[in-house]
Amino acid sequence: MKNTANKKYQHYKTGQLYEMIGIAYHSETKEEMVVYRGLYDCDKFGKNPYFVRPKEMFFEEILCDSHINSHFFIEMYKNFYSRIS
Repeated sequence: MKNTANKKYQHYKTGQLYEMIGIAYHSETKEEMVVYRGLYDCDKFGKNPYFVRPKEMFFEEILCDSHINSHFFIEMYKNFYSRIS
């Protein structure tokens, strides 16, 4: 798998921003899991909460606005931060 750590993603439905930290392994099943953090404050989980999700689910593809994208995340464009600053 190509190096995807530290890449920025945006949730296709909510628009929330995330940063992928890396790949971890379930200690019992050895399933690959994506470790990522939210780039936002959350009442329920606090500032920049960390999450894990099965890698297969993280990169699952769906059709959204006539484009095929990852099920939950769309990789951010390189110039994203220049557009919002």
